[in-house]
Amino acid sequence: MRIIAGKYKSRRVNSGNPEGKADCLKGRLSGYRPTTDRARETLFNTLNNILDFDSVTCLDLFAGSGALGFEAMSRGAASCDFVETSQKQTEYIKQTADELGCTESIAIYKQDAISYLKKNPELEYDLILADPPYGYEFYNELNAEIVKHKFGIFVLEYGADGAGMYDMNKYDVVDKKAGITNFKILVSKD
Repeated sequence: MRIIAGKYKSRRVNSGNPEGKADCLKGRLSGYRPTTDRARETLFNTLNNILDFDSVTCLDLFAGSGALGFEAMSRGAASCDFVETSQKQTEYIKQTADELGCTESIAIYKQDAISYLKKNPELEYDLILADPPYGYEFYNELNAEIVKHKFGIFVLEYGADGAGMYDMNKYDVVDKKAGITNFKILVSKD
C-alpha cells in the first residue's frame, strides 16, 4: 500500500500486507480492512475541493495501517493522532512514521475509538477520519460521540451496512462511493 499524493507520494505504508491486497468480499485482512488506493483517491480528491490541508490537525479513528492519516499528512496536515486497538497495527503506524520522518507530528493511542472520544471531549480537530470495520455494530454510539466534538470535517467510511444518522441541519453532507466503499462527509457549518 502506497501514499497517493503529496510530499510522501509513492512511499510505502506498512500494513502487514506487502502486496496491499484487501479481501473485499470478506471485508477483512489480518483483522482489518484497508482502504483501497482507488477509494482513498476518491476521498482525497473530494476533500481537496473542500479543505486546504496546510496546517490541518487530523484524527484517524480505527486507524489500521494509518493510511488515511498519513495521506492527510502527505498533503500538508500538520499533525495526526492515530487511534487503533491492535498492538500490531500500532507498531506498523510507528514504523511508517519512522520511515517517513514524521514521528514528532503524530501520536498513537492504543484504544477503542469510542472510548478515546469519551475520554477526550475537549479535543478539537480540523479533520476526523473514521474507518470502522465493515459490519460495525456501534455506528449510533460513534455518531453520538463524534457530534459532541468540535471538528471542521468528519469522514465516515462504511460498506453496504450503513452509517447511522446525524443531525443533518448542523452539517453540509457529501456522499461519495468508490466500488463497495462509501463515504459520508460532514462539513461543519460553524
